[in-house]
Amino acid sequence: MSIHDHHQRIRETVRTVSDAAAQLARRRVTAVTALVLALACVAAATLTYGVVWPSFDDGASSAAAGAAEAPAASSADGSSTATAAAQSDDESAVADASAASPVDTSLAALDDLGGAAAVSTVGFDLPDESLAALQAELDTFASYGYGASVALVDVTTGAAISIDGGTARYSASAIKGPFVLSLAASGTIDADAAVAAATYEDDYVRQLVEATVTVSDNDAYATLFETYWSDAIEQWAAESSVTAPIAGAEYLDISAIDMARLWTMGYGYLFADDADAADESADGSSDAAVVASASDGAESGRAWLADAFSNTLNSSIHMALVGGDDGSDASAAADGAAAATSGTTVYTKAGWINGEGGLYALNDAGIVRSASGDYILAVMTDACGEYGLLTDLITLLDSIHAESMAA
Repeated sequence: MSIHDHHQRIRETVRTVSDAAAQLARRRVTAVTALVLALACVAAATLTYGVVWPSFDDGASSAAAGAAEAPAASSADGSSTATAAAQSDDESAVADASAASPVDTSLAALDDLGGAAAVSTVGFDLPDESLAALQAELDTFASYGYGASVALVDVTTGAAISIDGGTARYSASAIKGPFVLSLAASGTIDADAAVAAATYEDDYVRQLVEATVTVSDNDAYATLFETYWSDAIEQWAAESSVTAPIAGAEYLDISAIDMARLWTMGYGYLFADDADAADESADGSSDAAVVASASDGAESGRAWLADAFSNTLNSSIHMALVGGDDGSDASAAADGAAAATSGTTVYTKAGWINGEGGLYALNDAGIVRSASGDYILAVMTDACGEYGLLTDLITLLDSIHAESMAA
């Protein structure tokens, strides 16, 4: 074979191989095209039967069990499956709402109050006779030249009432209560370590807190404030929609509604971790037992703080609903007996000032746990020294809560 013939055969062989490769490529393209078309058909079928005719989905579970369902299955009473599903969704929404925490329930109600209104209510109808009685109390304040602002919210029902609730008044020492509780809740101070007092530093914190809370010691409070500043209570204020200027304020002007918001956060720290806290209180059980249940033998930090707030100096709420007014051990013992009889315990911090710097205040705010349920109460006035005016108003508010606002 000549070299020319050899090269010719090589060219023919190459051409044959190339033709075969081209045919194979075309076959691959055809196969891929077929696969794409098949998938498109499946997708189209799914779109047609699953989206355009959604009733086929209603029978999907039955089809999986081997039984065909009619497109619009009906329940025994003739209602459509879709209607039953909607009713189920509504019931779930109601269940979710009823499961709201006491803190969320209370804050939502306080947000709904009309702070600019003389009297505003949420979640209940105030009877005419109760409104008249409230007006009579406010008229008595006015006759002496004083004003009063109030916010009250039931932590279970969300029923709430305010009287000039958005009016800012000087806090005096009433702000010390939420301040101390925010330190403990945030972990800024270790309440468990403080009550154990195993070190000098922890015991010093315990002494400062007890002096601030129980007898409203201004020097102890100033030390706490200068040491830890306002970061913790600022966080509470942000979380609860407080509008008062909390940042860097040792004392400040604050409304009754904002004070109630801060004490609602305090309720969450002291009691709301126990899911049955409100029910425990409503049946008259001991609050001390509820708080102490978080401890394992030794007194817990929260139990210690709750005890400190249970009989504080000059608390008008305490005077009106439990009795006693001097914060002494003898008064505390008498209060314990009264609470056992009435089923009421309170956790409060009062504030008062009588002309220093041209400021006047007699305030009280905190948590009331009564036979009719738990509620947050803030009373802000400029009636310094007029405890009788406040206790009469607080007693009336407690009766309104029991008769119209409780669960």
